[in-house]
Amino acid sequence: MLLRHFNSLIFILCMCKHYCSANDVLGCNGFVKSNVGDIDFSKVEIKMFTKQGSLKDQTECAPNNGYYFLPLYDKGEYILKVAPPLGWNFDPAEVTINVDGETDSCSLGIDINFVLQGFAVSGQVSSLGDSVGPKGVVVNLLSTSTTPEVLQSSITQEGGGFLLTPVKPGQYHLEISHDRWHLTKKRTSVTVKNGNTEVGANSLVVSGYDVSGSVTSDSEPIMGVSFVLFQQAKAKRFPTIGCDSTALTGFSPTGSDLKELIPICHVASDAKGRFTFPSLPSGTYSVVPHYKGMHSIKFDVQPQYLAFEVKHESLELPKIFQVKGFSVEGRVLWSPGGKPLEGATVMLNQKLVSKTGTDGMFLLDSMTPGIYRLLIQARDVQFEEQNVKVTPNTPHIGDLVPATYRVCGRVTVSQPGSSPANRLVDLIHSSGEAHHATTDAAGEFCVFLPPAQYTVSLPVSDAERGNGLQFAPLKRTVKVVDNPVSGVDFSQLQATVTGSIKCLVSPCPEVLVTLQTPESISAVLSEDGQYQLELVLPGEYTVSVPGQDWCWQASEFPLTVSTEQVTGPTFVQTGLPIHFVSSHPTKVKYTLESNGTKVGNSRTVDLTVGSNRVCVGRPGVYVLEPVGCHGYASPSVRWSGGVVTLTAVSHLYTGRVVSAETVSDLIINVLPSEENSSTPSSVRRLGPLTATAMAASSGEAKVEYTFSTQLAPGETVTLVPAASSLLFTPMSAAVVGGDDCTVGAEFRAERGLIVDGRVLGNRVPVPGASVSIYNAQGQLIATQVTDTEGRYMFGPLSANTKYNVTAEKEGYVLTGPNNKGEFSAHKLAEVIVTVRDKADGQPLQGVLLSLSGGENYRRNSQTAADGTMAFLSLSPSEYYLRPMMKEYRFDPPSKMIAVQEGATVKVLLSGERVAYSVLGSVTSLSGDPEPGVVVEGVGL
Repeated sequence: MLLRHFNSLIFILCMCKHYCSANDVLGCNGFVKSNVGDIDFSKVEIKMFTKQGSLKDQTECAPNNGYYFLPLYDKGEYILKVAPPLGWNFDPAEVTINVDGETDSCSLGIDINFVLQGFAVSGQVSSLGDSVGPKGVVVNLLSTSTTPEVLQSSITQEGGGFLLTPVKPGQYHLEISHDRWHLTKKRTSVTVKNGNTEVGANSLVVSGYDVSGSVTSDSEPIMGVSFVLFQQAKAKRFPTIGCDSTALTGFSPTGSDLKELIPICHVASDAKGRFTFPSLPSGTYSVVPHYKGMHSIKFDVQPQYLAFEVKHESLELPKIFQVKGFSVEGRVLWSPGGKPLEGATVMLNQKLVSKTGTDGMFLLDSMTPGIYRLLIQARDVQFEEQNVKVTPNTPHIGDLVPATYRVCGRVTVSQPGSSPANRLVDLIHSSGEAHHATTDAAGEFCVFLPPAQYTVSLPVSDAERGNGLQFAPLKRTVKVVDNPVSGVDFSQLQATVTGSIKCLVSPCPEVLVTLQTPESISAVLSEDGQYQLELVLPGEYTVSVPGQDWCWQASEFPLTVSTEQVTGPTFVQTGLPIHFVSSHPTKVKYTLESNGTKVGNSRTVDLTVGSNRVCVGRPGVYVLEPVGCHGYASPSVRWSGGVVTLTAVSHLYTGRVVSAETVSDLIINVLPSEENSSTPSSVRRLGPLTATAMAASSGEAKVEYTFSTQLAPGETVTLVPAASSLLFTPMSAAVVGGDDCTVGAEFRAERGLIVDGRVLGNRVPVPGASVSIYNAQGQLIATQVTDTEGRYMFGPLSANTKYNVTAEKEGYVLTGPNNKGEFSAHKLAEVIVTVRDKADGQPLQGVLLSLSGGENYRRNSQTAADGTMAFLSLSPSEYYLRPMMKEYRFDPPSKMIAVQEGATVKVLLSGERVAYSVLGSVTSLSGDPEPGVVVEGVGL
């Protein structure tokens, strides 16, 4: 390539006096190729440099196929470099060659190819509300599949910029990540076409950065201190993340430092005294500490105000906050997690210091670190005195609950000669530990007991027992939980219990009613729906009726007897039981029938294997229908009493056909075994089946066709699927009926493949062309000759195999097929190029002409003595012509030539001499040749 308007020219003189003849063509050639689709090859240049780095020659690539050719006039070491637009990535980027005229790639005519691997995707991760962003954010290039794959990764530089290369054309996702910062826009889509791609501004945004600090007191971390974040009132507001934006209870900003500032949100310190604002956008902020617990627990925290600036990174506040003073609060409850205890007295080191409020809370002001003796006093309960350690880190004393609760009762004696006074009461802990109390003159007793279950009894002497004295109940169970207990009474009373029974029919028949305690059982028969139990001692009982033959709303109730007249529970009959014996789990629908007509709504119940009991709401005749996958000898049973036995005689067999195709004529033929039947009428046909969409697997959408049929245990049938356009695997399946419902056979179906197309020449059918089809292993399957319409067709074929179709016809060049199966037929053509000297119009001999295009066609040849060169046997296409000769410039410098089928195209080029060569030799003083000397030619 000629370089004009330069004042100097550097060249190396060849010391060996050998020169190429006019017909020799020595040069480096090859292709610029693309692994990423079609590109504009004219944007790419190939440059040749000497080993010293001087540009020797350069050329642009053929715009139609990327072919290049650089002529060589001297042997030596050279470097071929591809010069693409910025961001395009080629492999290799450069090639070093040693041209010796014999063994190197250029001398042997071997292509030196440069392959485009991809383009560049660049952009910037910005901070929210800013045009620049942080350093250190990971940027991942992801595929757009259902399970995205990380294709490339990059890390943002200072300012947030990033670059990903090489990237092939296509649809991608860009996703950013960081282990600490919150990302508002963490993913965006990008489309790479035939060049570099710039991601739009604010497509990937970091919403904020973490700001952390700490708070201590005497070097100990303090938990629960609130820190309120402030910002200039006129500053742009952004949503807060991980920071409570509701008003902080008990906080009111004060001080001149907070003028023109507004509170944004607040966080609290953890057990390590650390606090963090998880995500703050870049900007200027202020933080104010606040430590005030419930019921005015106050802390003095310094400094009272701290200003800071968030840039594009995490921030640790430079100052540590210090807690100087504190108050302590506590709470008194009736039990752990229970109700508050109001009015309790709080004693600290034997001094009254506080009382609990309605919420059970108490406050200790002006506390200093130390250990104190704490005692709570309240009515009906007792507390244990305990040591409590008070520090700034423990402003709350744990909930305080009573150790014991007052338990009181009364002993009533009606027998003459017996007194309730000074009677011993035994209270036995569930663990066996005994507690005792003694009644006063009125027969009352009280004792403090810890929470537990106790058995309370009243011992009677042998003499009193001999006189007929017996207290009721014999024992009482008392649970001490979270309150004082009263009413633990003993007496000699005997009670009468009365109650009722509601039946579905009237009059109500006799029903046995049982009154039971752990020690005794008594029973009575009801009469006309009423029952009465007499001489019942006070105590806890269970009242019940038989539940086997009737259905009850509830068949038993707890009953407490403590008075002379006790109203017992009402027993309500809800229905009658039906007893089933089922061979298999199933559902049964039952409906009441009256005079052969079903009455009311049907109901369905689930039965298990074996005996089952089902309650029906009304007496009468019921129609029972098994519902499920089992078959029975009779589809329904009429019941009016007795046991119902359900024995399945067949079971549902279910299968499916899986396919990527949706058809409307898919059926399943069910063929019986030869021993069962051989008549066509015994063949069952299932379908046509309906397609149902399946969950996509590996990106492929599929449908399934489900079928089912009843089979007796041991029954053998053959399932044969059929459809007009589908092939099935397997073609059939033999199945045997089991002892239960079964999901079994699965068929796979695919559409049969038809491969067809045409052979056309200038849109005119070409008959008589030979078309062959091969499988993926290259084996010939079939050959056809196109008909008068130029058509061919193969099939049906398996869709699971790839095929290759070729076509040929003498005198034609056939290309294709395209996605329609069409081949293009073209007659051969030629291009004749004539080159003349612009100065005198004479033919120019030795001009190197490079022609490339068509189906990988390329040729580099020199013009003859008459200045012409003919390129023969060309297929119809576009060709790129470029003339080259040392010291000459040509008009036009290159030319795209459209060659029609069978045409002869003549091209005339003119060459103008623009430079001259200087030849010479360099010798030493002794006359010996000196190789490798650089000679510089300087213009005058």
